[in-house]
Amino acid sequence: MPDREARIVLASLLAPLPEVSFQQVNYERLGEMVVQHNLYNHVLHLIARATRGVEPAFHTMLQEQALLAKQHGLLLTYQLRRVLTALSQHQVRAIPLKGPVLSERLHKDISYRTSADLDVFVEFAHLETSFRALNEVGFKRLYRNDQASYKDVLLVEETTGVKLEMHVRLINPMSFSYGFPESTLWERATPAVFQNVSHYQLAPEDEFAYLCVHCLSHLGIIELKWLADLYAYLHCQKDTAAFVTHVQGSTHLQSLQPAIRFILGLLNAIADYLSAPRPCPGIHTTEERLYAYVIQHLLWDAKLPIWDRFRLKYYIARTHQNPSTHFLKMVARSIAVSSEKEDAVDTGATWKRIVRLLRPEGKRLLL
Repeated sequence: MPDREARIVLASLLAPLPEVSFQQVNYERLGEMVVQHNLYNHVLHLIARATRGVEPAFHTMLQEQALLAKQHGLLLTYQLRRVLTALSQHQVRAIPLKGPVLSERLHKDISYRTSADLDVFVEFAHLETSFRALNEVGFKRLYRNDQASYKDVLLVEETTGVKLEMHVRLINPMSFSYGFPESTLWERATPAVFQNVSHYQLAPEDEFAYLCVHCLSHLGIIELKWLADLYAYLHCQKDTAAFVTHVQGSTHLQSLQPAIRFILGLLNAIADYLSAPRPCPGIHTTEERLYAYVIQHLLWDAKLPIWDRFRLKYYIARTHQNPSTHFLKMVARSIAVSSEKEDAVDTGATWKRIVRLLRPEGKRLLL
């Protein structure tokens, strides 16, 4: 089972938040985990429901970091309003992804979940118009991928240094050999308003699928705040079971179902570790040991070396993403480099090594 500090961090992800005890906690270790996963606000809200007192110095640290997050959230919100206004004035339909919009919708607070930059999804045909519109309000291109496949353009606001990623695809085609159905996304997208500025919003099933895929693609180096978004997203639904059934039954999302199912199973597994209600009781998997191994990585267990994290990423990609061969070779190369092995990489040997790790007798899987 996870230790006391890990259980507190995992508990801060759930929606609704449970009551926890902060008694006999190693605050140094807990602080490291909170910083690693950017969970200042999450743990602060958990403290409000604590059954025991919390060390004052730790509480003060969280409050200070939450204040900094609030300031950055206000800056991102200001710049996002400028971006959406500029695009709207040039008749460019835009969908803000994650960031302050999602934070406000899920948590009623633009800075509850921290964000490093802004992400906006536009149609490829409107990309050049978007450049001109954003250039007028001070956003300059830092680089451009001429293949226009994923994260096509990174722009930076000249005065504040706020970064903006312009997307024309939601999934990195190298990480996933199947693509998100962008051609029909706009048919289901609906008008919305953020801070008195109009924009478009993904259909709920599309947004949830996107968040699942985004989360899965980062497993091994993930921040737990992305899982907190998924718990909150499910909690916001009037009928969670019906919503999950709708996502699973959406024909346009069929190619993404392995990724969605894996993440839903992981959400259940974390709830099981905490003896909390399962967010998706209708989802049943037989990968408990894999989930246990994933949770160890999510918590950045000091006993797990960096090449184990890459091995996990390789395994997840091979079994649930159906990635390109180039992607698998790249991850396998990372395993070799981080293991300080300079010989040629054998992806077949890497695969067998991972399978051995996940056998029932694998001691590495024990929490």
